Amino acid sequence: MFSLRRTALRRTALRRTARPALIAALLLALTTGFSTEARAANGFLTYRMRDGSDGSVVNPVNGNCYVFDDAATSVTNQTDTTAHVYSGFFCTDFLADVRPTESVVFGGTLGHSVIFG
Repeated sequence: MFSLRRTALRRTALRRTARPALIAALLLALTTGFSTEARAANGFLTYRMRDGSDGSVVNPVNGNCYVFDDAATSVTNQTDTTAHVYSGFFCTDFLADVRPTESVVFGGTLGHSVIFG
C-alpha cells in the first residue's frame, strides 16, 4: 500500500512539473518555430537580353521560378544565394549555377529562367 501511495505521489509531481514545461515549449514553438514564410534571397540578379536591354529580379523568394522577359545572354548575381539558371521556360533544362557576386556569359544556349536557393 505504501508503494502505491508513493507511485501516485510521483505521478502527481511529474504532472505538475511537466505541464508548465510543455506549455512553455509550445509557446516558444508557436512564436518562433512554425513560420510558414519562405526565405528570400537578399539583393538582385540582373540579366542582359538579346536586344541589349537589362532585366532584373529583386529579393527573389528561394524555390520560386522566375522567367526572364526575353532570352538572357548574361547573368550577374548580386544576391546572397546561388542562382540556378535554366535554358527552358519555367525552370527546365539546367544551364548553369551562378554564385553570389559572380557573372556568367552564355554562348549558344541562352537562359530563360532562374531559381534561387
